[in-house]
Amino acid sequence: MEKIKKAIMAGVSSRPEVGVGRTMTPTASAILLLVLSIGARQNLRNDDNIVITAGDVQGYYPLSVVDDCIWDLIECAGYAEGKTADDRERAWVLESTQKEINKALQEANPDWSVRRAFTAQIIINHVEARDDEVIDNMQQALDRAVENGVKNLVVQPTHLMHGAEYDEMTEAINGYKDKFESVAIAEPMLGEVGDDATVINDDKKAVAQAITDEACKEAGFDDMKAAADAGTAFVFMGHGTSHTANVTYDQMQTQMDDLGFTNAFIGTVEGEPEDTACDKVIEKVKEAGFKNVILRPLMVVAGDHANNDMAGDDADSWKSQFEASGDFDSVDCQIAGLGRIAAVEDLYVAHTKAAIDSLGASDDAAAEDTDAKATDDSADDAQADDAAETTADTAEADAE
Repeated sequence: MEKIKKAIMAGVSSRPEVGVGRTMTPTASAILLLVLSIGARQNLRNDDNIVITAGDVQGYYPLSVVDDCIWDLIECAGYAEGKTADDRERAWVLESTQKEINKALQEANPDWSVRRAFTAQIIINHVEARDDEVIDNMQQALDRAVENGVKNLVVQPTHLMHGAEYDEMTEAINGYKDKFESVAIAEPMLGEVGDDATVINDDKKAVAQAITDEACKEAGFDDMKAAADAGTAFVFMGHGTSHTANVTYDQMQTQMDDLGFTNAFIGTVEGEPEDTACDKVIEKVKEAGFKNVILRPLMVVAGDHANNDMAGDDADSWKSQFEASGDFDSVDCQIAGLGRIAAVEDLYVAHTKAAIDSLGASDDAAAEDTDAKATDDSADDAQADDAAETTADTAEADAE
């Protein structure tokens, strides 16, 4: 799916008649495919094929697969033209989540100028169309920082982990390193990846503790042990990725186990890595003997994946699959993103501080008007004037 997403972003044919059985070739327009496929949903069966020809993606792909890719790309905005009021509400949730993170960063670093940037142009376009607010993309934010004489640049991604979007962001920033006196890129939420599933770190521990604390609180339990004693398991659903960093999800399971949370299970929408697929997770929960299940997203923002792939009424949603298994007495869902948890905001602040400290900049230097902090958001926020902040999330902000 990641290759298909890249092909979509590479652009499609500008011909309005493009559709099933027609070749979509790369052009400057990517939104056309979104409009065509979203509209086509009303008239086509899920097994109808669309031909995509872009980069190394060549061939027929089921409409259902392409459609999933499309919504992955725009879900961080939480809505698209023609979607429901609930979807537009999700857009507000994402935007407000990012603003809260930005606010926390600014309050923690009053002598730095904090600015936002989005890595996803589609999201930028949606925000502008909806709110008449113009947000910089990564290149614009970096160019603006250069034009405004920024000397020290710190970029804080709001990605969940080191993945494809984080790599693309890093590559873009590295191309500007000679424009500043110093540049530092902070760690994403879960920190460094590590070599294998056994490698955990303080960041993963902090997130594991934060999400389980919130999940227990919302479910009415004092802690994870109390939930386990009541026969309740928590399943935390991430996005999943074909990137080598997908080991991060297994590391999060290791972290849960290390904390003694026998009733915490990590899964992913994409089923990558394979042991995080829904059917595999159902078997794990069943074998562990838990009869009550609570599903919750392991994503920065609770967007389309959380509301539909996890908690939706369709037969292929995680909630429906857990119920259909017949192995559980109850299956409930909590719709809340990690970015709304105060402890997670604190983690971003700590990562930013570590990046600033790595520059070796003095307090006096940081106080200069030309200093900048960047927080990069692929699914989230972007803008820069005399300084730059970028927060990069996968279209979940969820995605990675």
